[in-house]
Amino acid sequence: MKKDIQVPAVEGVSMAVVKNIIEGEAAYHVFLINHNQYDLDTVIINSQGFGKGNDGKEQKTSQLRHIIQSLKAESAAKVELISPEVFHLNNQYWISFFHDGKMLDKKFIFEANSIKERNFRTIKHLNAEGIEVK
Repeated sequence: MKKDIQVPAVEGVSMAVVKNIIEGEAAYHVFLINHNQYDLDTVIINSQGFGKGNDGKEQKTSQLRHIIQSLKAESAAKVELISPEVFHLNNQYWISFFHDGKMLDKKFIFEANSIKERNFRTIKHLNAEGIEVK
């Protein structure tokens, strides 16, 4: 029975972390980017950090939920502010959205200690430096 269920692959969507300077202080924001030629409808994003803390013990952050009613084709939306205090954890963003009458979902993970400026690259859709997970 499970072999008969077809789960469509999600393509053309990515998550990015970008550093901004706000009032002289560094601030990091998470963005959802739609690279597709179609809109994403009713986007639900669950975010959570998990992994080992600096003391070696398992650690989890609170789970946050965000909703974006519609994300236009070839555009991006700011999802949340992320604190450098959780960069040592895996930061997971699980998105679900509707396209062509089907609900699709995909999980993105910024691996522990990967959000570092030396890993930043130009993110075309944001016209900014950051790290992007596809």
